[in-house]
Amino acid sequence: MSLYINPDISKASTLPAEFYLESQYFDLCKKNIFSRSWQLVADTTRLIQHNIFPVTFLEHLINEPLVLIKNQNEIKCFSNVCSHRAHLVSTEPCQSKKLKCMYHGRTFNLDGTIYSMPGFKDVHNFPTEKDNLEAIPIKIWKQFILVSLNAGIDIFPALNDIQTRLSGFPFHDLIYDEDNSQSWEIDA
Repeated sequence: MSLYINPDISKASTLPAEFYLESQYFDLCKKNIFSRSWQLVADTTRLIQHNIFPVTFLEHLINEPLVLIKNQNEIKCFSNVCSHRAHLVSTEPCQSKKLKCMYHGRTFNLDGTIYSMPGFKDVHNFPTEKDNLEAIPIKIWKQFILVSLNAGIDIFPALNDIQTRLSGFPFHDLIYDEDNSQSWEIDA
């Protein structure tokens, strides 16, 4: 099946049914579309009481564990997977000066750099850059925190368009209310 889509809409045609039915095309979309997208993962109010806040990038689709960190007045995002044995570094929102993996005790600074590792005091060539947590692209718009695993798309033209179209909208009044948030699975 050919997936060529003519950029001229007058010459474009509908994708064949296989595109919607075969898992290989779904996997291609996850890799080439969703993993490159910008996703809203939280708002800045989540980092008022906690400076460390774990999130999941597209839960139930990509399932990439990430951690938001507020260090002084700057918010950054890192992989929430320990660079030693891939254990989660942060499992609950908290207030702390370091991140500590509970598997082998590797500790990280709030800028994602490795701080220490038990038993590695006099090890040559340790630590290296690969021992740090991977930095994840982050954008903050209004109070919204957006992240992308592969920030190849400039999100600001879309956000600026929203701002233009909804110039009087009180974005600052929006809050997440878990009690009124629902999800549905639709067999479609």
